[in-house]
Amino acid sequence: MKTEIRGTTLVRALERAKMPVGGFDHRRHIQAAFTWLTLHEFETAVSRAEAALEGLATRMGLSDRYHATITRAYMLLVSERMRRPNAPAEWPEFADAFPDLFEWNPGLIDRHYSRERRDSATARATFVEPDLAPLPEAPFDGSPT
Repeated sequence: MKTEIRGTTLVRALERAKMPVGGFDHRRHIQAAFTWLTLHEFETAVSRAEAALEGLATRMGLSDRYHATITRAYMLLVSERMRRPNAPAEWPEFADAFPDLFEWNPGLIDRHYSRERRDSATARATFVEPDLAPLPEAPFDGSPT
Protein backbone atom coordinates (compact mmCIF):
# COMPACT_ATOMS: atom_id res chain seq x y z
CA MET A 1 0.00 0.00 0.00
CA LYS A 2 1.23 3.47 -0.85
CA THR A 3 2.22 5.69 2.04
CA GLU A 4 1.22 8.78 0.05
CA ILE A 5 -0.75 9.14 -3.14
CA ARG A 6 1.05 11.41 -5.59
CA GLY A 7 -0.60 14.80 -5.52
CA THR A 8 -1.63 14.80 -1.87
CA THR A 9 0.91 17.51 -1.08
CA LEU A 10 -0.73 19.65 -3.76
CA VAL A 11 -4.29 19.18 -2.46
CA ARG A 12 -3.19 19.68 1.14
CA ALA A 13 -1.67 23.03 0.18
CA LEU A 14 -4.84 24.00 -1.68
CA GLU A 15 -7.07 22.95 1.20
CA ARG A 16 -4.97 25.20 3.46
CA ALA A 17 -5.46 28.04 0.94
CA LYS A 18 -1.76 28.13 0.11
CA MET A 19 -0.35 28.57 -3.36
CA PRO A 20 1.53 25.44 -4.43
CA VAL A 21 5.23 25.79 -5.07
CA GLY A 22 5.66 26.55 -8.76
CA GLY A 23 2.27 28.20 -9.15
CA PHE A 24 -1.11 26.80 -10.06
CA ASP A 25 -1.71 26.50 -13.77
CA HIS A 26 -4.39 24.49 -15.59
CA ARG A 27 -2.33 21.28 -15.52
CA ARG A 28 -2.02 21.50 -11.73
CA HIS A 29 -5.79 22.11 -11.48
CA ILE A 30 -6.32 18.83 -13.36
CA GLN A 31 -3.78 17.03 -11.15
CA ALA A 32 -5.60 18.30 -8.06
CA ALA A 33 -8.94 17.08 -9.47
CA PHE A 34 -7.40 13.66 -10.18
CA THR A 35 -6.02 13.48 -6.65
CA TRP A 36 -9.28 14.50 -4.93
CA LEU A 37 -11.13 11.94 -7.04
CA THR A 38 -8.58 9.27 -6.14
CA LEU A 39 -8.93 9.99 -2.42
CA HIS A 40 -12.69 10.54 -2.11
CA GLU A 41 -16.09 9.61 -3.46
CA PHE A 42 -17.25 11.97 -6.19
CA GLU A 43 -19.44 14.44 -4.26
CA THR A 44 -16.94 14.67 -1.40
CA ALA A 45 -14.13 15.28 -3.91
CA VAL A 46 -16.16 18.03 -5.60
CA SER A 47 -17.02 19.68 -2.27
CA ARG A 48 -13.38 19.67 -1.22
CA ALA A 49 -12.26 21.06 -4.58
CA GLU A 50 -14.86 23.82 -4.51
CA ALA A 51 -14.00 24.86 -0.97
CA ALA A 52 -10.24 24.74 -1.58
CA LEU A 53 -10.24 26.61 -4.89
CA GLU A 54 -12.68 29.27 -3.72
CA GLY A 55 -10.72 29.65 -0.47
CA LEU A 56 -7.42 30.02 -2.31
CA ALA A 57 -8.87 32.63 -4.67
CA THR A 58 -10.31 34.57 -1.75
CA ARG A 59 -7.07 34.42 0.24
CA MET A 60 -5.15 35.73 -2.76
CA GLY A 61 -7.62 38.60 -3.24
CA LEU A 62 -8.84 37.06 -6.49
CA SER A 63 -12.30 35.89 -5.47
CA ASP A 64 -13.62 36.92 -8.90
CA ARG A 65 -11.37 34.22 -10.46
CA TYR A 66 -13.17 31.28 -8.82
CA HIS A 67 -15.58 29.62 -11.26
CA ALA A 68 -18.08 27.08 -9.88
CA THR A 69 -19.19 25.73 -13.25
CA ILE A 70 -15.68 25.14 -14.56
CA THR A 71 -14.69 23.46 -11.29
CA ARG A 72 -17.53 20.93 -11.33
CA ALA A 73 -17.37 20.43 -15.10
CA TYR A 74 -13.70 19.45 -14.95
CA MET A 75 -14.34 17.19 -11.97
CA LEU A 76 -16.94 15.40 -14.12
CA LEU A 77 -14.59 15.20 -17.10
CA VAL A 78 -11.67 13.87 -15.04
CA SER A 79 -13.91 11.40 -13.22
CA GLU A 80 -15.30 10.05 -16.49
CA ARG A 81 -11.81 9.42 -17.82
CA MET A 82 -10.75 7.75 -14.57
CA ARG A 83 -13.67 5.31 -14.99
CA ARG A 84 -12.72 4.31 -18.54
CA PRO A 85 -11.50 0.74 -19.02
CA ASN A 86 -7.74 0.55 -18.69
CA ALA A 87 -7.46 4.16 -17.48
CA PRO A 88 -4.11 4.56 -15.74
CA ALA A 89 -4.39 4.78 -11.95
CA GLU A 90 -1.22 6.85 -11.52
CA TRP A 91 -0.98 10.56 -12.31
CA PRO A 92 1.83 10.73 -14.88
CA GLU A 93 0.37 7.92 -16.98
CA PHE A 94 -3.17 9.31 -16.60
CA ALA A 95 -2.01 12.74 -17.77
CA ASP A 96 -0.27 11.18 -20.78
CA ALA A 97 -3.35 9.11 -21.66
CA PHE A 98 -5.78 12.06 -21.72
CA PRO A 99 -4.07 15.11 -23.24
CA ASP A 100 -7.45 16.66 -24.13
CA LEU A 101 -7.91 17.53 -20.44
CA PHE A 102 -5.04 20.02 -20.78
CA GLU A 103 -6.32 21.90 -23.81
CA TRP A 104 -7.02 25.50 -22.86
CA ASN A 105 -8.42 28.50 -24.67
CA PRO A 106 -10.04 27.02 -26.59
CA GLY A 107 -10.23 23.96 -24.47
CA LEU A 108 -12.30 20.96 -23.60
CA ILE A 109 -14.80 23.11 -21.69
CA ASP A 110 -15.58 25.01 -24.91
CA ARG A 111 -17.00 21.82 -26.40
CA HIS A 112 -19.72 21.90 -23.74
CA TYR A 113 -20.37 25.60 -23.05
CA SER A 114 -20.87 28.65 -25.20
CA ARG A 115 -18.72 31.57 -24.12
CA GLU A 116 -21.84 33.52 -23.08
CA ARG A 117 -23.13 30.77 -20.79
CA ARG A 118 -19.69 29.92 -19.36
CA ASP A 119 -18.80 33.56 -18.66
CA SER A 120 -22.11 34.46 -17.02
CA ALA A 121 -22.20 35.63 -13.41
CA THR A 122 -24.52 32.72 -12.60
CA ALA A 123 -22.02 30.18 -13.98
CA ARG A 124 -19.23 31.71 -11.90
CA ALA A 125 -21.29 31.53 -8.70
CA THR A 126 -22.99 28.15 -9.12
CA PHE A 127 -22.89 25.18 -11.46
CA VAL A 128 -24.95 25.56 -14.63
CA GLU A 129 -25.66 22.82 -17.15
CA PRO A 130 -23.90 23.05 -20.51
CA ASP A 131 -25.69 24.43 -23.55
CA LEU A 132 -23.63 22.83 -26.36
CA ALA A 133 -23.00 19.20 -25.38
CA PRO A 134 -23.80 17.25 -22.22
CA LEU A 135 -21.14 16.60 -19.64
CA PRO A 136 -20.47 13.04 -18.44
CA GLU A 137 -22.73 11.74 -15.71
CA ALA A 138 -21.50 11.82 -12.14
CA PRO A 139 -20.85 8.38 -10.66
CA PHE A 140 -23.47 6.98 -8.31
CA ASP A 141 -23.09 8.08 -4.69
CA GLY A 142 -20.95 5.70 -2.73
CA SER A 143 -18.87 4.65 -5.72
CA PRO A 144 -15.28 5.69 -6.16
CA THR A 145 -14.75 8.56 -8.58
